[in-house]
Parts: sequence; C-alpha cells; structure tokens
Amino acid sequence: MARWAIGDVQGCFHSLMALMDRIGYRPERDELWFAGDLVNRGQGSVECLDWLRQHPIRAVLGNHDLHAIAVLLGLARPKRSDTLDGLLGHPNASELLDWLLALPMTQDDDHWMSHAGLYPEWTAEQASTLAQETCQAWLAAPEAFFSTMYGNHPDRWDEALNGQDRHRFVVNALTRMRFLNPDHSLNMTSKGSPLDSPDLLPWFLRTRPEKPILFGHWAALPDREPAAQVIALDSGCVWGQHLSAYNLDTHQWVQQPADPKDLAHV
Repeated sequence: MARWAIGDVQGCFHSLMALMDRIGYRPERDELWFAGDLVNRGQGSVECLDWLRQHPIRAVLGNHDLHAIAVLLGLARPKRSDTLDGLLGHPNASELLDWLLALPMTQDDDHWMSHAGLYPEWTAEQASTLAQETCQAWLAAPEAFFSTMYGNHPDRWDEALNGQDRHRFVVNALTRMRFLNPDHSLNMTSKGSPLDSPDLLPWFLRTRPEKPILFGHWAALPDREPAAQVIALDSGCVWGQHLSAYNLDTHQWVQQPADPKDLAHV
C-alpha cells in the first residue's frame, strides 16, 4: 500500500492521469489525499470530478471548490477566469453539487490536511472541530450559508465569534490563508512569495505542528517543505508548472509536468 498526498488539481485532468500513471496508482491498494481546489481554471473540471467520485479518496475543499458550489447554487456569478461551464451544464450537476457539499475542510489522521494550512492559534484537533461545525452549518442551510460566505472580515480569531462571522473566519483560515499580520489577523491581499513580502508572516512560521501538516493553495512558495513538519503540495500545475504527489510514508516527491491540454488560459 502507498499513501500519496496530491496538490491542487484545479481541473487539470490530463496532468492528473499522467501523475497517476507515474506513481503507479492502484485503487485497490493505494490511498490518495487531495489538498483541495479540485476544480476551476483548468479545462477538465467535470472529468476530474467524475474520476474522483469513482475512486476511494480522501479530499478537502479549497476556495475554488467552495466558489464552484456557490456558482452551482446560483448564489455567485462565475468570474472571467473561471472554467465552470461544464459543471453548470452537466446533466448530473445536482449530483456533483451534493458530492462537493459532502466533502470536509480537513482530514485528520497521522497527518493533518486542509487546503490553506493550520491557523497558528488552533490545534489540529480544534481546527477539525471548527471545520466540522462549519460544514454542518452549510449542509443544514446551503443557500443561506453560501450567500454570505464571501468577505475578508472578521480577520482575527475570537472564540466569541458566532453565526456567519464565525463560519466565515473558519472558511477563510482553512481555504484562503497565506500570510498573517503581526497580530495574527489574516492578510488577504498578498498572494506571492514570502520573499516579496518581508513584513508579513507566512502562517507556517507561527504554527507548532503536532503532526505533519499537508496543504496546497500557495503555488508561489519556493520550497515544498517550508518548515518542519509542513508539506506544501501546490506546485502550480494550472500555471503550467507541475502537479505534485508526496508519499506520506517514504517522503518521496513525484512531480508531473503540466499537460498543455489542461491550460488553455495560460
């Protein structure tokens, strides 16, 4: 048995299939963990979801997946850079929506995973509890939840937060976080390399992992292992770079160059 963690696929179906061949994936014996952003920007979001739904995977939702849910619910307009038309026009769009809605925002085992990382004022267990609480809220009332999901505030954690403010912070911390301000508030404006923002704090320099943390979301990071027990899986496939797989047991990295067929926008 091999266990592989896979970075942001973002609808890059041909690249994903090539990576599966490269690691010799066999569904009857191997386990795949996907770090979120399964869809959008690449040309094969529907093909990716169809394949993922047919295989025994562990996955978390990323910000692009949550946006796709909001678009499928009719609560957000597609952005110019989105490639969600295939989802919107899919004959089984409601099944795809239900499958996405049922995915969690964290995976917690001997490794811990979310799309964006672990907010430094939370333990892994606390983050997973908050994630579950938030997922239950959107399952109970999807339209109400996703109609108010967007926004950058509150940007600072407080246990006293409640309702949609509490849920929005959890969503942002688990799916959009990169940099922190010195007071640990989320900085949502900077998206590049830490080398370009020396006054800001990458979240992983302030967290204290109890177990290895797997995350995606940050293709601009120059290092795939930027801190002790922190594994950065997003290597920019949708930007013409690579789709990465990390073996949880041997610590081996395998990278597949992006397939140009996935990248009509680049």
